[in-house]
Amino acid sequence: MPSLGETLILQRERNTIRGKKIAYVDAISETVMQAQVMVDFHGVKRLVTGKAGGESVGKFQYDIENTRMLYVKSVTELSGDLKLDGKPITIKMNRRHVYRAK
Repeated sequence: MPSLGETLILQRERNTIRGKKIAYVDAISETVMQAQVMVDFHGVKRLVTGKAGGESVGKFQYDIENTRMLYVKSVTELSGDLKLDGKPITIKMNRRHVYRAK
């Protein structure tokens, strides 16, 4: 999903007991999605098209010395006016993503 603008805010930087330097970052971005989705309603395939926009909010933990993500949690909420078989409909979408490094 393309992002129109993203803001990253460094909340704090911390040294752990094991000597790692961890950065805690908050992220906010405005997102716009151009969609063409084929959906199956009880065996009948239909095409949904249109544009949806919204906001993504996330939290990151980043290992500064090893340059890798340790933890990512993001929530994206989109809403838009799409068309189903040429008729306008309003859709709200919600996506949650969590990643934890091993």
